[in-house]
Parts: sequence; C-alpha cells; structure tokens
Amino acid sequence: MVDNSSETDSPFRADAEEALALLPGGRVRWSDLSQGPSAARETLLQGWQEGAMLTHYFGHGGLTEWADERMLTHEDIQAYGSTWKPTVLFTWSCLSQWHVGIFGTALNEALLLLPGGGALASFGPAGITNPARQAALIDKLYRELARPGLSLGEAIRRAKNAAVAEDPNAREVIEGFNLFGDPALEIPWTPAVTQ
Repeated sequence: MVDNSSETDSPFRADAEEALALLPGGRVRWSDLSQGPSAARETLLQGWQEGAMLTHYFGHGGLTEWADERMLTHEDIQAYGSTWKPTVLFTWSCLSQWHVGIFGTALNEALLLLPGGGALASFGPAGITNPARQAALIDKLYRELARPGLSLGEAIRRAKNAAVAEDPNAREVIEGFNLFGDPALEIPWTPAVTQ
C-alpha cells in the first residue's frame, strides 16, 4: 500500500516501486491511496484475506492508523482480522511499531498479536523519521531480502550495518526501526521462471 503524496511529501509510490524492483519476481498488487480511499482500502483488505506473502506500506502512519484517511486501523484488525492470512509486514512510515506506547498497543504490534492472521513478522518504525532518511535502509534491506536462504533477522542486521556505514546520519532510522517476530524466519522465494 502507498499513501497519496502531497507536494511536500516523499513520492511514496515511486519509493515503493524502486524498493520492490529489488526483490525477486512475483505478483504485486497495488493499494494506492491516490486512486481513491475506497478502492485502496478494498485492495489492501482483499490482499490480506487472500494471503499476500509480503505486505509493504509506504506513507504516513501513527500509533493506531496508516494514512490520514485511516486506511488500516485497530478497528479493522478487530473486525476483519480473523479472516486474514499472516503476512510478513514492512512499514515505512512513522510510529506504527512503537511498542512502548502509553496509549495502548501499536498497530503493527496488534497485527502480530492477532491469532492466526495479521502479521507473521513485522519490521517498522518505533519513532518519527523523514522518508528521505529511511531511503538508505530501504535500499539496503530490500537488497538483502532478495538473497535466498538469508533469515529476516540477518537481512535486517546486514542492512542496518551497511546503511549506517554509508551514512552515519542514518543512525536515527537504524535505531528507530525494529523487528517483531522470529528473526530466524526465511522468506520462501520461488525460483525465477525464464520465458
């Protein structure tokens, strides 16, 4: 899912396309808020019900919702979560994984704690960072995720090391993004088919 971008925002769709191009081939279904909230929301929820292996969100976020239009909320998790299949979630926003919040469970945490659905693992932000600062980590992580046989935890460790080595100012992002779930999880990439 990608948030709609204003003139002062990061180009969320372009950022997502660039990141996903680094992963092995596969079907990508876009839930794009710039094409209308109803259609974007329907596509997002349908993808979760059908069992997307990976779910990525690029956009504005908070403790309890994705996007100003509230495209995903705690209420959605309670209402529809029992029909969702677990996904590995990557959230490129702010605060959606702030697990020490005094206001209750963060959105990504609620997805991980949902029995039988939601998130099998979740990588996302516990703080607030500028999307431009997230770019180095995004690039490094998606390159590492593409390596077959590499665990999710090891991909994240390598990506964080490479991003901070390249740009020491990336430390605020490196320290602010965390993993919920089993770091030994491996993403089961299928071999590419040549036609």
